[in-house]
Amino acid sequence: CEVLMKLKDRPDAIFSISDTISIGAMTYALNNGITVGKDVLFFGFDNIAYSHMFIPHLTTVEQPCYLQGKAVIEKLIGNIKSDVKDNNTYKLPHRLILRESTGDKST
Repeated sequence: CEVLMKLKDRPDAIFSISDTISIGAMTYALNNGITVGKDVLFFGFDNIAYSHMFIPHLTTVEQPCYLQGKAVIEKLIGNIKSDVKDNNTYKLPHRLILRESTGDKST
């Protein structure tokens, strides 16, 4: 984050692979006078418990962890029991949760 924040053409937004990384990046930005949600927007991924406890609250993408685990186990068991292997790609529902780190009101 430090390298990105010190660039001449600083990014308008940062989308991290996890909420934990986004919270760390936001902390750096806040400690260096950058207004989160205005100067730079921050997005996370996971919707961990801390994402709505951190101030400003973090915009995040919530993934259905339980459904992912259930689907993986069902497909694994199916592949073990069958001669025909299921190598398909599956899409599960997700949800964008807009909060203050992207200039939105906290939910």
